Amino acid sequence: EQSVVRAAFPRLPAEVSRLLARARAVLSPPQICHVRANYTFRFAQNFKRLNPEKPLPSDIQPCPWASSRVGEQIVVKSSFDSFNKTSLERYLRDLGVTDIVICGLLTSVCVLFTAQSAFASGFRVRLYEPACGDH
Repeated sequence: EQSVVRAAFPRLPAEVSRLLARARAVLSPPQICHVRANYTFRFAQNFKRLNPEKPLPSDIQPCPWASSRVGEQIVVKSSFDSFNKTSLERYLRDLGVTDIVICGLLTSVCVLFTAQSAFASGFRVRLYEPACGDH
């Protein structure tokens, strides 16, 4: 999967690495959240039925350039929306977070759904466009 990502989005690894380096320079580890997809069976069935030509990741292993470090939060999502049925909103509220920066592989899907939910939940959302795959 990593080679497919690099081929389709050659700048993405460097841009995500750059954003993580900036975040790690100014934030404490708990303030950095990584979201990993582990789609439910029902979600995967529906996705495959509607998009038979598109692959879904099989597990939640990150690419090396998007790996977390000790103390950074990892949220596992089961759908395109990182806020849907996860602990992300509660975690951010418990930290007193008001502003979030979002990036990701599929801007037109997962990043969009997550940004909309974050906004609807009252967070100030910033999209870091250089670290979005299909911008």
